[in-house]
Amino acid sequence: MPLPELTAPILDVAFSPDGRTLAASGLDSILLVDMPTKKAIGLPLSFSLLVDTTSNAVGYYQHITFSPNGRFLMSYGSAGYSPTDDVFILWDLRKHEPFARAFPANSSLDDLIFYPKEQKLASVGSLTSGKSAITLWDIGVES
Repeated sequence: MPLPELTAPILDVAFSPDGRTLAASGLDSILLVDMPTKKAIGLPLSFSLLVDTTSNAVGYYQHITFSPNGRFLMSYGSAGYSPTDDVFILWDLRKHEPFARAFPANSSLDDLIFYPKEQKLASVGSLTSGKSAITLWDIGVES
């Protein structure tokens, strides 16, 4: 059975911990799919909620990961053309809206993962100096 489609290339996919939700990230949006019904859950999560849509900037979500209880989805991507436009967005999936966002400095991201107790997120990426770095983010999310 085919799943709903994104109109742009898909860059990452993730299953929720209970396996009921699939998230697919691409240019400018994240599609959430209810796996039992194979139907989209609401409208896609979108950068249009976060940036000036009158500009010609193209956002994308490069990496996504679910929190251990499935309530939150952390995304990393770019809200525009420049590395300074890179952004982490923590989505509250109960409300289908952004919960928080942060802007990493002087780095690009290669991967991210929640700590099992949800209070921390680890990211790994490349610094502008050419070195790699692991960063722990205290996101203060309770179940």
